[in-house]
Amino acid sequence: MQERLDRVVGWALLWWATLLHRTVAKQEQWHRWQARRNLALCQAEARGRRPKEIADRLGLSEAHVKAKIRDGRKVARVGVDAAAREAAAEEDAE
Repeated sequence: MQERLDRVVGWALLWWATLLHRTVAKQEQWHRWQARRNLALCQAEARGRRPKEIADRLGLSEAHVKAKIRDGRKVARVGVDAAAREAAAEEDAE
């Protein structure tokens, strides 16, 4: 009986760990990708691409692109991982 209970509890813990891994790791990875995108937008703008052109290409508003370019400057200063952690912390605070 104890062996069966251990098996069921082990399965439940594995399921829980998998769920946490997929949701938390996915969220952290998403913030890293966003930080990399913002850095790329900032670098494209620094090399002569106008925010209007970037916005048209991405299907975003020009104001949104300008905000992401500002975020990209922060990423360039602190690095992708630090910017992603900061963005995740801000999201958790909301």
